[in-house]
Amino acid sequence: MTSQCVEFAQGNCLIEVEPQQSETGLTRYIARMSVLENYGQIIRPLFGKDGRRIKILATSERLALRVAVSYLEGRFGRLEPRSLACSLGGATVGVPFVTQ
Repeated sequence: MTSQCVEFAQGNCLIEVEPQQSETGLTRYIARMSVLENYGQIIRPLFGKDGRRIKILATSERLALRVAVSYLEGRFGRLEPRSLACSLGGATVGVPFVTQ
């Protein structure tokens, strides 16, 4: 699994991408997104209004990450050019963050 912390104009997020084998034997990549609060001490999984975890399905890890960043830009503003250092070792999972 690949994890990346990303900073946007209106918030910080975590994108986790992992491979998953499909029934046909092809590898697909799933990106799951979370909102980071208190400098990464709290991780809030991103959910839709329907109560389901928001996931991006793609044919490559790079594509899954790109689409996830694009999705998050639509909700949290433009991507900040600096990289966000994040250490999630002591983080706790908070209540889901429901998108509008």
